[in-house]
Amino acid sequence: MKKLVFFFLFIQNMLLGQVLNIDREVASDTLPKKHFLSASFGFSSDKQKNNVNVFKSNLEYDRMFKNKYVFISSFKNNLTTKAGDFIQNEGIIQLRYRDNDFRKFRPELFLQYQWNKAWGMESRILQGINIREKWIKKNGFDFITAVGIFREQETWSWVGVNESLVPLNADLIKKDLFRLNTYVKTAFQITQNIDFSAISYVQFPLTNDFAKPRWVWDCNLYFNLSKHLNFQINYDHMFDANTVVPISKYYYSVSTGIQIVM
Repeated sequence: MKKLVFFFLFIQNMLLGQVLNIDREVASDTLPKKHFLSASFGFSSDKQKNNVNVFKSNLEYDRMFKNKYVFISSFKNNLTTKAGDFIQNEGIIQLRYRDNDFRKFRPELFLQYQWNKAWGMESRILQGINIREKWIKKNGFDFITAVGIFREQETWSWVGVNESLVPLNADLIKKDLFRLNTYVKTAFQITQNIDFSAISYVQFPLTNDFAKPRWVWDCNLYFNLSKHLNFQINYDHMFDANTVVPISKYYYSVSTGIQIVM
């Protein structure tokens, strides 16, 4: 067996995390910056009967303004091929404009596009607004909550569904609804070179299925290797009590990697 692993050492049941690099608690938070860029890339190749290649990328660019607001753009993608065929392709692009955690209450505008071909999610578009509340924000620790509303437009295929559950003449399913959005975010510095950040979303459909929310949990542990390099451990999971098509309600992901920070 030939095996090559570069950057990402362990990848299991991949999901895409929601923790933003700007939300970390590190010493560099106190430095005046107008621009912030972080990137991590992963590749692994495993040849047994067929070549299995896994690519993973994570890019984030943040632009700080004089009014103490910040524009955040983020792109994440996981791609897996086997013998030249795509067996997994998931990604998320998000744009956010919000206060950079200087004020107690402030709105947060966001736009998000997501896909996951393995599940059958052809696209998911979110457009919404949150009211963020800063409870604690001090050197080395913060605690923030938010509540808001967003519109969710989805298109699903039956690719990720067990064949026995696929109806005859199955076609794409489109769903358009509003959700109540809530989240809790925290970050703290453990030592000078180690910090932790986590966010938990609970999203309730504003329909008769209000009692069937989606729960997303994402957390990262960072080890500062140098001024521009971090070693990162990520765990995230998603539980959806009201899936559009009959796929598993629970997924999780564990990964490690090297992050480049500029």
